[in-house]
Amino acid sequence: MPGFLIVFAVVVVAVVVWLVVKSRPQPWGAYIDMSKPPWSDAVAKAKQTIPTLRELFPAHRGSVGVKYPLRTSRGETEHVWGQLLELGPQTFVAGLDAPLLRGKPDGEPPFTISLTELEDWLLEMPDGAIRGGYTTRLEIKLARESGRPVPDHMQNMESRFVDA
Repeated sequence: MPGFLIVFAVVVVAVVVWLVVKSRPQPWGAYIDMSKPPWSDAVAKAKQTIPTLRELFPAHRGSVGVKYPLRTSRGETEHVWGQLLELGPQTFVAGLDAPLLRGKPDGEPPFTISLTELEDWLLEMPDGAIRGGYTTRLEIKLARESGRPVPDHMQNMESRFVDA
């Protein structure tokens, strides 16, 4: 009988631990498979609109954000936003707007990145309209579909996206 109680206690503890871990909220975006559509479609749309970004950037220097993959000191990749500082023919230079979730950047900003690595871009126009933001729109949509809360700052952006 004592063996049964030990096994029963171990099973109960394992179930409780599993429930606690499962109930923890995942980091924003952690539930998105970035290797498959619709994420790859949103990134492709951002890349297709680089000509629009090129048109807008000179007049709005300092106001354009770009999303790109960044290697961490732990050897992982995080997908981050930073201010677009330069936009060249094959590369862009960007800052880093938020701390990484896991580790530190592998290097110091600003970062020079190939345009092939661009994942998204976003510009809030003087009239409040937002250009770009394709992955942000997708994150809002997927959060709503899965019953996850949409952060306030993203809800405030949602009605102002103007690009198709």
